[in-house]
Order: sequence, then structure tokens, then C-alpha cells
Amino acid sequence: MTTERTVAQVINIARQWIEDKYGDRQDFVGAHLVGSLHHMPLDAPFPAYRDVDLGIILNSITDQGIDDCNHDGLIIEAIVVPVQRYESAERLLADASNASIFAADHSILLDPEGKLTKLAAIIKKEYPKKKWVTARRDEMLADAHKAFEALRGAQDITQAIFAVGELNMNLIATLTTVRLTPLTHRRNMLQLRNIIQTDQEKEIFEKLHHFLGSQNIIPVDVENFLTKTTEAFDYALTIHKSPVPYDHKLKSCIRPYLVEGTLEMFNEDGHRESVFWITLFMMISCAAIKADAPPEQQAKYLGYAHELLQAIGLTSAEDIRERTQLAHVLLAEMQDVTDQIIATFPD
Repeated sequence: MTTERTVAQVINIARQWIEDKYGDRQDFVGAHLVGSLHHMPLDAPFPAYRDVDLGIILNSITDQGIDDCNHDGLIIEAIVVPVQRYESAERLLADASNASIFAADHSILLDPEGKLTKLAAIIKKEYPKKKWVTARRDEMLADAHKAFEALRGAQDITQAIFAVGELNMNLIATLTTVRLTPLTHRRNMLQLRNIIQTDQEKEIFEKLHHFLGSQNIIPVDVENFLTKTTEAFDYALTIHKSPVPYDHKLKSCIRPYLVEGTLEMFNEDGHRESVFWITLFMMISCAAIKADAPPEQQAKYLGYAHELLQAIGLTSAEDIRERTQLAHVLLAEMQDVTDQIIATFPD
């Protein structure tokens, strides 16, 4: 489903939402785009199932928060962040998540004191230099190593699958970063498929599928898992009370992002590449169901999760050990291939 709204119209609606909610606050510093909008053409149509990711900067907080809502037909996910993250252009240039945002032309939404505009002017010039590409790669690789340690220390399958997802995401971001491509979550495997250039990168891409367990999965099975994941998600919305990992995604306004967002990938021959997204929502939903649902409902939906875990080959301690060994190989190979790419950048 696609609205008749363009990217420019969506940006204007988001800007007004921020102005109305945060603009009069004394601690409000500014706001910018975070997700895909900052690198989409302004006249492009914006699919209604995509979320609108925003960064809201406040000088009164020290920890990040999430402000999700459905506004005027848009799924808004606002990340509320402390101003300390924006203390210098150098800090942002070394930040893989934010550097590409400020290197874009239409990422700043509100900037009452001109702070973000000044930072962006420096970032646009420095963004492709080897020093900063290396710093951003190192950040993503360090995050991948942290996720690797979480996988090594996983005590059960649930911990392991979240660690696998986190590690996969950071490994992909490591290579995406050195290709000067903005990071993404839902479409990360599909995006990587579209930007890899060498035989070595293609081999790593297939190893990432083995790591996720999506290497041999067929479209009909993936479509079945989307149906069951959606059913689990819908039920989890009705009973969710206890905190579980990533439960900020357990909101009714996120449902189109799960369903239509996955169908979008199907339409691009991305069934294998959608397994990461489907598995994430299945595990979030079933974590809530395990915490809060009655036993008879738990049996049904946790059975769905077990089917998916069987399909991706992650159901035992031995499976976790095998994924850990493959992760160790992938970390070394990703270091090597990104070193080679960085060597081609000018100083």
C-alpha cells in the first residue's frame, strides 16, 4: 500500500508533529530524520507501512528514549536523545548511525539555534575521508564483537537468537558503512545484496545467510511464517504487560511495518532476506506471550516459534556452538574485506 504523499509531504507532517509536541519545551535543542527518509528523493512516494524515524534532541536527559505513535496515518518512531551526542562534528563523523544522516541534504527538521546546520556543513565535507570511514567501521565492528560475546554467553535459545540478530545486523552495518551507504534494519540483508561488489563480499553474504539459517529456506515457508508471526504479534498485543526485549515494537501502529514491510521484500525476491525481520517479530511476540499468556495459549504460539527455529536450525546448544564458530569466521572476514575497501579511500 502506498499513500499519495511524497517524501517531502511526510517530512513536513513530521516536522509539524515535532513542533507541536516538543517545540515549546525549554530543553528542546533540535530534530532530524533518522531512517530512510533522509536519503530518499523528496518527490518519491512514501509507503504508508514504513515508519518515520526521527531524532529529538533534548538537553535535559542523559539516556535515550523511544516515543512511538501513529500520527495522521504515519507510523512515527521518535528517538529522544541527549544533546551530548551532538557536541562536535568529529563525534558525529565517527558515528556510523548519524554520519550519513548529516551528510544528506534534507535531514535537519528543526534547528532553532543553528547548531545542527553548522555541524552538517562540516560533516558533508569530511564524510568520505578515510579517517572517518575507518572510525565508523571500527564502531560497527566493535558492536559486532559485543554481540559475539553475548552469543558465546547465551544461556538459552531466546538469548541466542537475539544475539544472532544483533550480530548479523552489526556485521552487515560494518560492510554497509564502508560502502558509504546509510544503515537500515528491516531491509539490511536486501540492501547488502544490492551493494556487494566482489566475489569475497558475495561469499560473506552467503555465510551471513548460513549464520541466520535462511540459506535454504523457500518462499512458501517464509510466507507461512509471516502469517504465523502476524498471528502471534496480534495476540501478544492483547496480553502484553511484562517488559521483554524490544517490546517498544509491540504496538498496533507497528503492524503494517511487519506485514506490508515484509511483503515489500517478498516483491523484490527477498524471501530469504526477510527472515531476519520475521524472526525478530516472532521472538518479541513470543517473549511477551511466554511472560503474560495462559499456558494453553503459550503452547500454541511458542509452537509457532519452535517451527521457525527448526527451519533456521537453531534449537539446541550444539546449534548455538556452530553459530558461534561461524560468527568467529565472519568477524575475521569482515575485518579483512573492509580493510581492503578502506585502503581505496583518499586521505
